[in-house]
Amino acid sequence: MKIPAFIRSNSRVFLIGGALLAVLIGSALLSSARKNDIVLIVDGESLDLRTSSRTVAGALRDAGFDVGPDDVVVPDLESALEQVGTIELRRARLVFVEVDGQADWVYSAQDDPAAILADAGMSLEEGDWLWVDGARYVDGFQPSQARPSQLRVRRAMPLSLDIDGEDLVIRSAAPTLGEALWENGIELLEGDELWPPAETPLSSHLGISLRRSRPIRIELDGGWIEARVVAATVGEALDSARVALVGQDYAIPGIREALPTSGDIQVVRVLEHVQMEQQPIPFGSYYQASADIEIDDIELLSSGSYGLMASRVRVRLENGIETGRIVENEWVVREAEPRIVGYGTRIIIRTLDTPDGPIEYWRAVEMFATSYSPCGHGAGPDVCIYITRSGLPVAHGTVALLPSWYEYMAFDQVYVPGYGVGTVGDTGWGIPGRHWIDLAYTDEDFVSWASYLTVYFLTPVPDTIMWILES
Repeated sequence: MKIPAFIRSNSRVFLIGGALLAVLIGSALLSSARKNDIVLIVDGESLDLRTSSRTVAGALRDAGFDVGPDDVVVPDLESALEQVGTIELRRARLVFVEVDGQADWVYSAQDDPAAILADAGMSLEEGDWLWVDGARYVDGFQPSQARPSQLRVRRAMPLSLDIDGEDLVIRSAAPTLGEALWENGIELLEGDELWPPAETPLSSHLGISLRRSRPIRIELDGGWIEARVVAATVGEALDSARVALVGQDYAIPGIREALPTSGDIQVVRVLEHVQMEQQPIPFGSYYQASADIEIDDIELLSSGSYGLMASRVRVRLENGIETGRIVENEWVVREAEPRIVGYGTRIIIRTLDTPDGPIEYWRAVEMFATSYSPCGHGAGPDVCIYITRSGLPVAHGTVALLPSWYEYMAFDQVYVPGYGVGTVGDTGWGIPGRHWIDLAYTDEDFVSWASYLTVYFLTPVPDTIMWILES
C-alpha cells in the first residue's frame, strides 16, 4: 500500500492516522465477536438461541423463523436484544369458527377461545354457550389445555320474566326454559307456578310468568297456622289459607302489603265497647284585693271545690288488650268553684321609737339583709362600681332591692335597725325564696351583713304599691 506524499512528508499526521485506523478495525472485530443468549419460545416450546443480531426480528431470522402478519411476537420485532432475555412467538393457525350455524375460518395465534373470536371480529356475550373442539366450555376467557382447532358458539337470547310482579330480563342459550332459569340462578321450588312449562323450547317471544309459592305462618287467637301458598299480598295469602278477617280485625302486615320475607302474618282480633266515665274538674286559685285585710296579710275567702265531667268513651281491645280510647261525647255535670285568696290593702300608719329616734312607717317586712361596697359587690376583685342604678353613690344610706321591687319602690325610704335610714336606689339579684335587702357602704366603712331583721317602710305612703311581695 502506498502512503500519500503529504503523510510521508509529515510524520505526526502519519502516526495519528495509523492510530485511528487501528481503533476502527478493533471495534469492528469486537462487534462481530459479541453474541446474545436468548430463550426462544415457539408455540409453547423453548429453544436456546445465541445470536449476534441487535433486534428481536434479527434473532428470529437467525433462528429460521419467518413472522407472518397474524403471528404474535412478544416483545415486538423492533425491540433491542440488549434488554430482552426471552422471545415468545405464537404462530397463527387456521381455526374453524361456527356461530349460530354460520361457519368461517380464521387465522389466530391465540390460545383462549375469547381471543380467537376477537381475531374473527366476534365476542362472547353474557349467556352465550361455547364449545371448544366439541366440549362445552363454561368460561371462554380461560385458555384451553391445547390450542383450539374448532369453536362453536350458540348466541344467548334475551328473555323477559314476570316474577311475582317484578320484571326481570335474563339471557340464555339453553334449549329449554327450565334450563335457562336454572343457569341464571332461578330455582323452581315445589308449588311454584311457571308459565309456560319448564320443558318449553326456548324462544325470545315467550311471555314468562313465575309465581312463587311461599311458606307462611299465621298467628291467630293465641296459636299458629302453617301453610304454603302462591300469593303476592297478605290478603291473598289469608284467603288461600282460609283465614277470614271479621269486623275491624286486621293483619300485620296489612292485607294490601306484600308478603314479608319471613312469611309471618299476625291476625289481630278487634273488639270495641262503650262505657260511661266520670272525672273531676280541678279548680283554680286567684288573689282578690280586700280593704278589710291589712297589707301583707292574706286570708282564705273561699276554699274552692272540684267540678265533675261525664263522658261517653269507646274502648278498643286488640287481642284482648286495650289499645285505645275515644271520647265520643262529654259534658259538665257540675262546674268547679275557684279558691279565692284575699290579700290586704288596708294601710295602718304606725310609729316606733328607735336608737336613731322615732320613725313613722306604713309597712314592716321580715327581710334577709346583706351588704356591699363599690369594690366588694361580687363582680370581681378588679371591678369597682361607685354609682347605683338610680345614680346615687354606693355609700351608706343607699339600699338595693330586687328589680321587681325597685320598679315600685325607687327612691322610697326605709329604716333598717342597726343601719339607719336608707333610700331605695339600686337593684340586685337577691337570694331565691327570701325577701332581701342589700345595704350599701363605702369601702372604708364597710360592715358585713347576713341576718334576718324587720325593715320598716317610712311614710309618706307611695302612690303605687306592690301589694304582693315577690321573693
